[in-house]
Amino acid sequence: MDTNMPPRLAEGIHPDVPDLVYHADPAIETSASASILRELYDRSPLHAFTAHPRLNPAVDRGETTDAMATGTILHALILGGPSPHRVLNFDSYRTDAAKKARAQAVEDGLVPILAHKMDDLYPVADALRATLAQDHPEIWAALTDAETLREATLIWREDGAMCRCRFDALPPPRYAATYDLKFTGLSAEPDEWSRKLLNDYLFQASFYPRAVKALRGDEPEFRFVVCETAPPYGVSVHAAAPDVQEIGARRVDRALAMWRECLRTGKWPGYTPLVHYATAPVWFEKKEEDRMLRDKFASRALPSDIAAVHRIAAELGGPLR
Repeated sequence: MDTNMPPRLAEGIHPDVPDLVYHADPAIETSASASILRELYDRSPLHAFTAHPRLNPAVDRGETTDAMATGTILHALILGGPSPHRVLNFDSYRTDAAKKARAQAVEDGLVPILAHKMDDLYPVADALRATLAQDHPEIWAALTDAETLREATLIWREDGAMCRCRFDALPPPRYAATYDLKFTGLSAEPDEWSRKLLNDYLFQASFYPRAVKALRGDEPEFRFVVCETAPPYGVSVHAAAPDVQEIGARRVDRALAMWRECLRTGKWPGYTPLVHYATAPVWFEKKEEDRMLRDKFASRALPSDIAAVHRIAAELGGPLR
C-alpha cells in the first residue's frame, strides 16, 4: 500500500486539490469524469477503461508538453494561489542534468519549466489580467472574489454513479456562472472557438453544471474564457446555447448509462463488431456533381471558351474549380 497516497475524497466540494491528485481519481469509488465519458461516447467503453487511472493503473499519461506547462502556470498566475511548478535553470533539456531535473520535478508532482520560458509568462499573465479587468469586469470580479473557490474538485453521484469534475474557478452563487480558462498560442476568434466547444468541450460544458446543482443546488452557466498567449492577448468568452445544452445533456445521459452498465458487468466492449459502411454526405455528393459538370464542360469547350471563363472567374475574385 502506498503510504503517500492522499486520503480518498467523499461526495462534496473540495478546494485546492492538486492537478495530479485529481487526475489520479481521488474519489472514494471509481468515478467518471467529463473526459472519460467523452472517450466512452466518442470511441468505446474499452477506450474509456484504458484511459482511466483506477481501472487501468498502467495508463500512460505522457510527458507534460510546453503548452500544458504554460496553461497550468498561467492558471495560477491569473487566478492566484500557489503554482505547482518548478523553475529549472537550464537553457534547454538537451543535457543529462537538465533531463534529470525535469524527471525529478515530475516525480515530485510539479510542472517543470525552463527559467527563460517562465520569464516569458509574467508579461502574458499581466496582459491577460488587464484585458479581463477592462473588457470583462463582471468575470474579473468573479475570478478575484475572496469567496471564489479555485481548482475545486466536486464529487457527486448520479443514479448511483460516482462522478467528479474540477473547476478552475467556482464563484459564489450570486455570479450565476462558473469559469474554465483556456489558453491558446493561436486564436481565440469567437466563431472558431464556438466550433471547438461543439467538437471538443461539449461534454465538459454539459457535465460540470450537474455537479454544482447536485452539491450546491443552483445552476450557474458554465463559461469558457479563452485567452491568447501572444499579442494582442485577445480574450473571448463562450457558453453553450440552450439547443446545444440539450444535445450535450442527452450525450452525457447516454454515456453515464453506458458507464454504469460497464461497471456493473465488468465488461468494457470496444467498437461495434459490424461492417461500417461509408455513406455520402451532402457536401460529398455536391462535390462529385460539380466535378462531373466541370469535366463535361471542359470536354466540349474550345480553348478560347475556357480562357474566357478563367478571365471571368478572376474578375469575380476567385479561381475556377
